[in-house]
Amino acid sequence: MKKAPCFEAEKLPEISVIIPVYNVEKYLRSCLDSVFNQTFADYEVICINDGSTDASLKILETYREKEPRMRVISQENKGLSAARNAGVAAACGTYIYFLDSDDSLHPQTLACLHALITKYEADMVVCQQKRVKQVPTVFEPIDCHQVPVRVTSDPLYLLGDKGRFPISVHACVKLYKKSLIADMAFIPGIYFEDFPYAACLMKKRPKTVVTRLPLYFYMEN
Repeated sequence: MKKAPCFEAEKLPEISVIIPVYNVEKYLRSCLDSVFNQTFADYEVICINDGSTDASLKILETYREKEPRMRVISQENKGLSAARNAGVAAACGTYIYFLDSDDSLHPQTLACLHALITKYEADMVVCQQKRVKQVPTVFEPIDCHQVPVRVTSDPLYLLGDKGRFPISVHACVKLYKKSLIADMAFIPGIYFEDFPYAACLMKKRPKTVVTRLPLYFYMEN
């Protein structure tokens, strides 16, 4: 896939937020609002319209008209893995964050993850997810610099752990240094694509920061 041009700016964005979109008109606005309401401002948003047949593309175009940090890439339906891979290929940021288009973020998600990955000079930072039945509207403020963390260079042992600092296989609870995943790809055409991706990632033994903060809201639907 040909790499999309990055923004014409003196400084490229710190974080590229990649959002695959397929027939999620019911949830898409809440997802996008949670991104554009972040307290951290140095990011771009890359939405991959994966052949949606509902109003999702129209919603994306409406947001793109008012948000200069947003790009929309449309492709025929190829599935979640291919959409994420296309987003990484187009990303301009130093760091990559994946967000599913029916979920949402705490307003300080990007701020806290960026603060931790830079403070510890890490390759990856992991937060926790909270399962919700509706989009939260009230949020507790977080002091990102005073949260307990665990730092490890062998994150495989925390994968699926039930202790204080577990690491989920879910791709969307992690901020990655782009250089860490530049040579990786999600396997197209399979279910549970996060599992082999996480396993390959952990084999690299990236320096990883794990926080217990529930910064990702997983929508039960």
